Amino acid sequence: MTTYIRGPVATYNRIENIQPEEWEKKITLEFPYGHTPITALLDSLSTENIQSRKFHWWTEEDAPLNGNITGIYTDSGMTTPSTGNAAADTVLYIRMPENDAKQILVNDTISITGRPNQSGISTFTDIIHADVRAVNIDGNNSRVTVKLLENLPAITTQTNLDWFIDGNAQTEGSMLPESVTTEPTEYENQTQIFMGSCEMTNSELAELERVEPDKWERTIKKALIRLRKQMEHSIIHSVYKSSYVNGKEKRHMKGLYQAISEYSNVYNIKRYRDIDSSFAGKEWVNVGLDILEDIVLRTSRVKTDADSKFVFTGDLGFTSINKLVREFNTLSYEWNPTQDVFGFKVRTLVGPIKSLNFVVHPLFNQINRFRRSALVIEGRYIKKKLFRPLMFISGKTGQDENGYDWVDARKCGWLTEFGISWNYIQNFCWIDNLGSNVDAT
Repeated sequence: MTTYIRGPVATYNRIENIQPEEWEKKITLEFPYGHTPITALLDSLSTENIQSRKFHWWTEEDAPLNGNITGIYTDSGMTTPSTGNAAADTVLYIRMPENDAKQILVNDTISITGRPNQSGISTFTDIIHADVRAVNIDGNNSRVTVKLLENLPAITTQTNLDWFIDGNAQTEGSMLPESVTTEPTEYENQTQIFMGSCEMTNSELAELERVEPDKWERTIKKALIRLRKQMEHSIIHSVYKSSYVNGKEKRHMKGLYQAISEYSNVYNIKRYRDIDSSFAGKEWVNVGLDILEDIVLRTSRVKTDADSKFVFTGDLGFTSINKLVREFNTLSYEWNPTQDVFGFKVRTLVGPIKSLNFVVHPLFNQINRFRRSALVIEGRYIKKKLFRPLMFISGKTGQDENGYDWVDARKCGWLTEFGISWNYIQNFCWIDNLGSNVDAT
C-alpha cells in the first residue's frame, strides 16, 4: 500500500538506518598500566632456557650452629629430668631432635640458654657453657652428653631452652676431629603450558571492519593481554599438580604463594598477635610501621645481595602504608619519586633495614580479596624457566598445514611453556589485611 507524506520528508519516514551515521573509526582500548608487572620483571631480567619440562635446582644454606633442647637429664637413659642447681663438672644428658644433634661434635663447647617468647622476651637469661663428651644419634631421642664448665642454676621448665655452639676446645696432640658438612636443599618445579586464541567469522570481521578498520588487530591484542594476565596469576597462585587427560599429561607449576606457604611466611596483620603477642589489640595507625619493620626483619635473616624488596600490593594495601608514612612523617621512612621500571610504576619506600619497592598491582585491584594483600619478593632470586618461548600461531584460510578443510573464519593465538624457580624463599612473604587493627584475642 502506498504511503503518503504531507510536508517535508524526514529521516523517520524512511527505513531504519537508511541515513548514514558517523562512526568513530578507532576504538580506545583501556587496560591497567603495567597490567602484569611480575611477568614483565621476569621477561626483562630473569629468564633461563631449560631442556626438560621438569626441573630441579639447589640452594645451599649456612649451618645455623644452634637448635632446640627437648630435655635435660641426670642419667644416660634420660628418665630423670634435671631441675638444675648443678655444679661445674657435672655430667648431664641433653635430648634434642636428630637434625640438631648432627651439628654437634665431641669437644665442641655449647651454651645452654633460654628460648624467648614470640615477643623476643626470655625468662631464662643465663648462658651456661658446657663441654661435649659424646653424641648419640637416635631420631627425636638423640642425646648429647655434656660436662658443665660452670654452675647450672635452677631450671623451672625444660621446654623453653635452646643451645648454640660457641666454639670447640681440643686437647694437645689431638687428631683432626670428625667433619660436619651440609647438603644443599633440593627444589623442583615443572612447566605449565599456556595457550590463548581469538577467532571471528569472515562475515563478522568484514562487517565490523567497515566501521572498525583495526578490529582484527585489536582482537589479537586483547587476547594476548588476557593470556598474560592468566600467566601472571599462575606465577603467583598456581598449585603444583599433575594429572592425565586421555593419556596426556596436564601440568600446573608451583606458584610463589604455595612456595612461600611451605615456609610459613604468610602474615595476617589481623592475627599478628599469633606471630608476636606484644602486638595484640593494637591499632594499625600506632603499630603499622613496627609490624612492617618486623616482617622485613623476619624475611631478611638469610643474607643476600639484595638491598631492597619488591612489594606487589593492591590499592588499599598501598594506601594503608602511605597514610602511616605521611601522618607520622618519620625520618626512618621516606618515599622516593615514582619511577617507570620495565613498563610499570614503582614507588620506593626507603627504610632503616631494606628499601621497599611498592607496585600497585592491577590484578590485585581487580580481585577484592587481594586489595589489602601483598606479595613481597627479592626480584633477582626468581627466574622464569622457559621450555618453549611465546610463539604466535597465525590462522589460515583454505587448507591448513595439517590438511584440514577450509573454514570461513579467522583464528590465531599464542603458545608458551614455562615454570619458575626461586632461591632464598625464606626472604619472600605474603601479607594479608594490610591496614587492619590486630585482634586482641
